[in-house]
Amino acid sequence: MSETVNMLKQNYMKGHIGKSLSVLFEQRHGDYFEGTSDNYIKVKVKTNDDLTGKILDVKITDIESENLIGII
Repeated sequence: MSETVNMLKQNYMKGHIGKSLSVLFEQRHGDYFEGTSDNYIKVKVKTNDDLTGKILDVKITDIESENLIGII
């Protein structure tokens, strides 16, 4: 059952590649700033800027494990 759930989640996440999502940024983790989209998906953006508390549109470019990867 969990394989089916994981496959469905990955397919849902893949559907966001190339699209823009509104993301509330929360914290830095290494080279990335992490936040949550308006549909509750974790999103990471590689940046040196402090994005804490900012809501920005992010273009989704890839998937990494449980996160979408994007650019501002």
